[in-house]
Amino acid sequence: MSARFYDRDGQDIDHELSRRIVGLDLDQIRTIPIRVVAAGGLEKVDALFAAVSSGLISVLVTDTKAAQGLLARSRAESRSPSRKPTAKVAAKTRLAAGAP
Repeated sequence: MSARFYDRDGQDIDHELSRRIVGLDLDQIRTIPIRVVAAGGLEKVDALFAAVSSGLISVLVTDTKAAQGLLARSRAESRSPSRKPTAKVAAKTRLAAGAP
């Protein structure tokens, strides 16, 4: 996202390239009220999940494969006793799946 590297919790990864980027850092991005990201494909699911669950993305435009992958990942995470999604993520997942 914005050429920034982040981990599965949406936190900055200290990487050589990150120190060369001129632009907003992840904390500055989170202060923007509406953050739209367009990305797709199964290879993006892990990164998108981390970005959505950590609040980096407020609006996601994606394809069916990535959407299905995100829903499957969210369901798997919600069953994991070691890592529960936040209520905000759970609500977004229900909305994305078409549930009230």
